[in-house]
Amino acid sequence: MLGHPERSILLSGLRGVGKTVLLRECERIAGGHGWESRSLEAGRGEDSLVEAVAAGARTALAFGQADSGSRGRDMTDLLLALGEAAAERRTGVLFTIDEMQFLPKRELADLCMALAHADVRRATPEALRSLDEGFFRVRFDRATDGGRAYLRAMAAMGPGPHRTRDVAQHLGKNSTAASAVRANLIRKGLCYAPRPGYVGFTVPLFDGYLQRIGEEQRPQSRTGAAAPPREP
Repeated sequence: MLGHPERSILLSGLRGVGKTVLLRECERIAGGHGWESRSLEAGRGEDSLVEAVAAGARTALAFGQADSGSRGRDMTDLLLALGEAAAERRTGVLFTIDEMQFLPKRELADLCMALAHADVRRATPEALRSLDEGFFRVRFDRATDGGRAYLRAMAAMGPGPHRTRDVAQHLGKNSTAASAVRANLIRKGLCYAPRPGYVGFTVPLFDGYLQRIGEEQRPQSRTGAAAPPREP
């Protein structure tokens, strides 16, 4: 880790093409740089992924706890603490997880969310600029004009989640008109419904990105007047 929020790598392919061999090669390269590496296999044993990572952390850098009762929060805290411990020792830690297709969906979701939270919670101004120019911008560009207005309304109200009727009111729309925009954003993975009647950002700190970039200028018509926004 070396204190840097690098993106994880997912290897996919048909059985027998060499995915496991490639994982072992990654471990060999990491070892050549003085890194600690731990290999996990999904579906083997009774421990959850969080417990397996905690056990690997204990053997790698002599620490690791996972006892808050929330698997997602435990995983996030473990990754952050592991990165800090590795940075103090001026080394890195590599975890490889084989056979991820056998990982329960809930644990896979916990892992993905923890990686995202660990990245953004360690973000420096430079890292935020990188996220703004790539990770955040790519996602924002997926939205239609109506979707962007909906996302901006959410961001203006804070990190969320927010009541859908409050977002609609902020937009000056009725709930029925706003629901189609919201549904489109959910299909594109930009929002999610944590419970009925509420909407939240799928990516942590996305509201901050929208606040940083400010209001975009509308495209200009040939007469120089601002062109009307497209329909959602």
